[in-house]
Amino acid sequence: MKRTRRSLILCLILMLYLIITADAKSSLPYGFKGLIWGQTLDDFQENKTMKDVSTSLGNKVLGKDESAYKRLNNDNKIGGVDFANFIYIFWHGKFSAISAYTQGSDKFTQIVGSTQKKFGRPNYIEENQYCKRIVWTNSKAETVITMAGDDDVVHFYMRSRSIEKLQSRWEKTNKPINHVEW
Repeated sequence: MKRTRRSLILCLILMLYLIITADAKSSLPYGFKGLIWGQTLDDFQENKTMKDVSTSLGNKVLGKDESAYKRLNNDNKIGGVDFANFIYIFWHGKFSAISAYTQGSDKFTQIVGSTQKKFGRPNYIEENQYCKRIVWTNSKAETVITMAGDDDVVHFYMRSRSIEKLQSRWEKTNKPINHVEW
């Protein structure tokens, strides 16, 4: 009887541990550095530190109905890696993605290592003679780290999956989406 009870308790503890660690590894963030996916710039406490850079990026980088902001006086690091700037992308005024660039294969390795430590094993890895691309994704967000070119340019990109779905529906129907669906 004692042996059965001990085995049952051990199994429950092991199951609880596996659930907690699996959830911690698979849960991608609800936003990035203080901004929550879908949050408007007006709702962001530090909105005065944001500068509109949409015109300088233009249509080549931004999609339809998107605007971009750069955060002034910001710590431009992810996982200890320095990035030139973080570009915060808003779709219909709602925070939808983050984009950042740096350079060097050592920085690629470092950012991939820190991202893997935080989110677990990636969902997708692509490597060929032109680029390396690693993707983590779940229902909340998608994180993509790419290194390409002779200069080993590293691109960190994270986007909201829920905003992406709304954007896709918007483009198909060209109708506004009820705020209740957020």
